[in-house]
Amino acid sequence: MQARALSHYGQLPQAMWTEFGDVFGIRSDATSLEKLQKAARWNAKHPQFAFVEDSQRKQREATPVLRNFVERWATPAYRALEGACADAQEQFAH
Repeated sequence: MQARALSHYGQLPQAMWTEFGDVFGIRSDATSLEKLQKAARWNAKHPQFAFVEDSQRKQREATPVLRNFVERWATPAYRALEGACADAQEQFAH
C-alpha cells in the first residue's frame, strides 16, 4: 500500500508530528519535536518572518471575480480532495 498524507490546512503544522511522522520519517523523540515546533513558527514562503494565520483576511479581500473563478474551477477539486481526506481518515481508524 502506498503511504498517503492527507490533511486539512487547519490541522497543520501539528499533523506533521501527530499523524504523519511515519509517512515522512519524522522521529518522535523530544529533540525532533522541538525542532519541528520551532520551524513551524516561521512563514514557509518568507522564513525571515513569523507565521501569521491570514485565511480570514484573504477571504475578506477576495473579489467577486476571484470567488466566481474559485467556485467554478477549484471548488470541485477541493471537495474531491476533502472526500479523499475523510476516506483516508476513516480507513486509518479501522
